[in-house]
Amino acid sequence: MDVFSAVTTGPSRAHLRAAAIQAAQKLGLFDRLTEESRSIEELAWHLGIESEHRLQALLDVLALEGLLATGTAGEDTSYALHALVEPGAKLPPLGWGQLAQVIRRDAPLEEPGVSGVSSGGEALKRFHDHLRTAGSAAAAELMTPLARSEGGALLDLGSGAGAYSKAWLDAREEVRAILLDRREVLALAADALHTNHRDTNHLRVELIARELLAPEPWPAANVVLLANLLHLFGPEDSQALVTRAAAACAPGGLVMIKDLRLDDDHSGPAPGVLFSLNMALFTEQGRVHTQGALVAFLRAAGLEKIELRELASATEAIVAQGRKPQALEEILHEPR
Repeated sequence: MDVFSAVTTGPSRAHLRAAAIQAAQKLGLFDRLTEESRSIEELAWHLGIESEHRLQALLDVLALEGLLATGTAGEDTSYALHALVEPGAKLPPLGWGQLAQVIRRDAPLEEPGVSGVSSGGEALKRFHDHLRTAGSAAAAELMTPLARSEGGALLDLGSGAGAYSKAWLDAREEVRAILLDRREVLALAADALHTNHRDTNHLRVELIARELLAPEPWPAANVVLLANLLHLFGPEDSQALVTRAAAACAPGGLVMIKDLRLDDDHSGPAPGVLFSLNMALFTEQGRVHTQGALVAFLRAAGLEKIELRELASATEAIVAQGRKPQALEEILHEPR
């Protein structure tokens, strides 16, 4: 189980289904599909929607729930009604009940648990406490063998409260962790790691308060980690982050992305499809990127030996990684 497992079953899944149906009905989407299938471009035009990525996320969920059928003509995907759509539970005009409005206006809702703008930071703390606790098993599975095989310094981008850095530090005494996130989030990481700049631990832990898209260079590291991060951003910013991660990575080092898994045809798995709609609701350009997109980000950043693998403790997740080529002089001086 991982931090996003709850969206696939029980009341959460039913709530998201009801929200998607209600949004589609408010937008008039089903009415546009009563006589023929349409592409996303046609639907966006008929519905007066500018943001195709938000509409795409909605269509993917409706297809996942068996309400739409998808087909392909060349490179284009078309959508048609697959089942009679009964009105679902009516959601109040709060949160997911505002999904149609968000798609139509192309303006996300503010989520205090992410922004931390209300409740004196308590919403932010609850959010990151959940991420740290729910993600601890996946963090340990990923980082324990990585620390033992790679060693050196970890640059943990968008570190949150430090679940992955903690697993890295716990695995091997000689390793270091550099956590980069917003100041208010790093305060939570310092508490979770029981460290500050005055402790004896400061030699192993460095906290850098910075917005990820700020232009300042990142410190170098043997391993650069983007865990549960790229779904907050669209393709352009995601590529920029991976490219900068590769630049910060030492020659021969590893850049690793861990995020939800989404098939290239957007048909599943359910957590990736559902969470992509969540990102469409609460972020400007965020979405769950397909496995093919993650590989493309790494390749465009100049990395090699690219691999995809899954985690036993988080079957809804995917790990994509690539190595930075060694400098020519290092290759020439390698023992033969």
